[in-house]
Amino acid sequence: MATPRLRKAFRYPDDSDDDEHGRAELDDEEQESVLDQLRTQIDRRNAEYSNMFAIVPLLSTIIFAPQLLAGSSRALEPLLALLGIASLITTAYIMKYMPLRKIDSRFTQAALKPEAPRSIPDSLLLANIIVSGLLTVSYIFLPRVESSLSHRQVTYVVPGVMLVIVFVVRRLMVSVNIEELEKLRYDYKGA
Repeated sequence: MATPRLRKAFRYPDDSDDDEHGRAELDDEEQESVLDQLRTQIDRRNAEYSNMFAIVPLLSTIIFAPQLLAGSSRALEPLLALLGIASLITTAYIMKYMPLRKIDSRFTQAALKPEAPRSIPDSLLLANIIVSGLLTVSYIFLPRVESSLSHRQVTYVVPGVMLVIVFVVRRLMVSVNIEELEKLRYDYKGA
């Protein structure tokens, strides 16, 4: 004799009455604890990135040493080498010590006003952009006299490249925004 088969009614996962398959809700303390852990992880990671990407421009200053130490027939080369070293040191300073700021995608009237006061780090950043641009322009327009000079002139592009890399890294560091997660907190009171 055949035994009857019992069928169970189909239920969606959200329809289940038992909580073992459902998501456990976090109360205010648990949410705050998770956010604190995320903040510490983000701060530690940002500190590691700041240290690592501040060291790279400092190590890159070595490429300008031959231009400073070698006697050059052109007086412009040591000056450009000093500007390159200054730009790389400034880039390292920007990466290590300038505070991260969220970049607003739209222009505000205050940012466009010429009388808006600039802080020293902002002025330093602007000066570094100008020096890096000047070095890149000198790479493009200075005549290449001899073969040893041409590989030296390629070094003039390095400060601009390092500055762009630092901008990208800082932009990625700012992209993780814990304030957006704090807005998503829900009100669930524990027992």
